[in-house]
Parts: sequence; structure tokens; C-alpha cells
Amino acid sequence: MARLRAILIGVPTPDATTPAFAAADAIVERMDRFLKSRFEDAQIVRLGAATRKQDVLDAFATMATALADNTRFVVLFAGHGIAAQEGHELEAWALNGDEFTEDDLAAALVPFRTTDNIVISDCCFGGGMFAGGHHEFPLTSIAAAGADGFVIASIADQLIEEIIAAATGRWTYARLAEQFRTTAFTGRAFEIVTRPPGNMELEILAP
Repeated sequence: MARLRAILIGVPTPDATTPAFAAADAIVERMDRFLKSRFEDAQIVRLGAATRKQDVLDAFATMATALADNTRFVVLFAGHGIAAQEGHELEAWALNGDEFTEDDLAAALVPFRTTDNIVISDCCFGGGMFAGGHHEFPLTSIAAAGADGFVIASIADQLIEEIIAAATGRWTYARLAEQFRTTAFTGRAFEIVTRPPGNMELEILAP
């Protein structure tokens, strides 16, 4: 039986000028319940609306001390994504008046290079968090949209629902990725990438 270590981040309103990502709290709650039901040894850190970058870094540090053999490490972010563009070079997750960039994620994952890492970026431009090419260790990235894509707010929770349904049905990442490809449309372009590529044949979140 695998061990589960997870950081679940839901930030519905990063600042006063940004519309609320109403599903963020519900997405985190849904994944929390699912992971606890699936893994007997589950340690989960949940971060909410007040989350800042240091809180995320502290959560990674806490999880790094809890590693053991046969550990699945899951990171989920639900909220607003920030695109890489002129004046803002890196993709990022929007936190409470703060942000967590693709470089921050790559650096935070370094202590976890020998574990089974699954990072779910449930936000606009979510795939950009993995675009830098500096994840040189096993990583499964699941994103609600590519580096240049938006997510329709009304379907924001569908990504988690489909992951949970596929895991319950013992699907592989390859099978779920194919379903994503055949059901894609503007505002719903879910994507999965595994490193190494052969990990696409692994069972999703296998306990």
C-alpha cells in the first residue's frame, strides 16, 4: 500500500480586483476527501484563501520531512493562473497578494525527485507551470488548460471530478489523456504530461 503526502491549495480570490474563483474551496475539499478514502497512510496540508508564497514553501518543507518508501506526492492548486507575458516572465499561481511561479515549483520539488509526483494545476494557463523544461525527475502534470489557455469558470471543478472518476475506475493516465483530447473545446482543454513518457501507462493515483 502506497503512502500519500499532499499539499492542496485553494485560493478563490487572490486580490480585491480579481473575480472570485468560486469552486476553489470545493475542489480542495473534494480532493481531500477522496485521497483520505483511498490511502490509509495520508498526510495532507490544506492551504486556503489567505495563502502566500511562504506558506506554500513551508508546506513543501513539511512534506519533505515526511517522505518514505513508496510515497505518492500530490500537489493541487485551484484558483487563478497568471500567464507569462511582457512584464511578467513566468507562469504563476495567484496567491493572496502574492504568487508562486513555475521556477518556485521546480525548486520546491527538488527534494521529491525520488517519489511519485503528481501536480494538478487547476487554473487558467495551468500547463505553463511545467513548460520550463527544468523538471528532470519523475513528474505527472495535469492541467486544466495549456500555457496560453483559459478555463471556463463553470466547468472548473470538472477536472477534479474526472480525475477522481478515472482513478476510481483504475484508468491509466494514457486513457484519461485520450478522453481529455476527445472532449476538448475552447475553455476546456485539460492535458496530462508524464516524465518519463512511459509513466502514462501507470494507474492514476494507485493506492
